[in-house]
Parts: sequence; C-alpha cells; structure tokens
Amino acid sequence: MLFTVPRWKKRGYAGLDQYRRPVERHSLAELAALLVHLPSFAAIGDARPKRCSDLADEVEKLLEDIPLDVFHRWAGAKHNVSQPAAIEIAEAVHRELCSRYQFERIVTHLIGHATDWDKAFRERFGL
Repeated sequence: MLFTVPRWKKRGYAGLDQYRRPVERHSLAELAALLVHLPSFAAIGDARPKRCSDLADEVEKLLEDIPLDVFHRWAGAKHNVSQPAAIEIAEAVHRELCSRYQFERIVTHLIGHATDWDKAFRERFGL
C-alpha cells in the first residue's frame, strides 16, 4: 500500500507542502485505514477479537510515533529514495501489531467482492 500512495498525499502525511516546507501533518487516520484494510482477517488480542479495520486508531498512533525524517524520506520525489523509507514504516507498524495481536483469517463459504466480512466475522467469533 505504501508504494502506491500519490506523491502529494505522501507529503501531507509527512507534514510537507508542495515546496517541501514543513506544515502541519494531516490525514494520518486515512493512511492508517489504508494500512489495516484487510477485510478477511481478524486480530486476536488479550480481549475479544477485532476486525483489522478496527485497528486504524492504534495504527494512527503508531504512525505518529515514527520519526518525521522517515516520512520525509518516504515523501521523496524519486522512487529509489522513498522505497527504503516505506519499508521502514511498514516494518515498524508490522512489528508492533504482531507483538500485540495474532492475526487469523476469517474463513467463509462466500467468495469474491460481495462477501459480507462483517457477517462472517460475527459467525466465526459469535459477536
């Protein structure tokens, strides 16, 4: 997901304007929602199971803790500059989420885009 984000959005997430001047960071919630868009998975933690989409708030906080210079490198104009930073961001989020949760695939008899993952989640975990 991080590799397909348009350059102008990367700059917003990194707190840079179009001229690469520092501005207030915005839309980290949007980026967090992109990173946890895994409709067919559930996160099993200490409490009750959660849909991966419910982890967006936690991921947003994790993104806020990543140093700004990493985001600035990710917002770099050239792909070869931004790729290592994108990997660093993804690995930081992945490492933290995997230390908190175990991810389990929601199995359903329905296949395709019309799958009701909310219904499958409720049936699987009785919630």
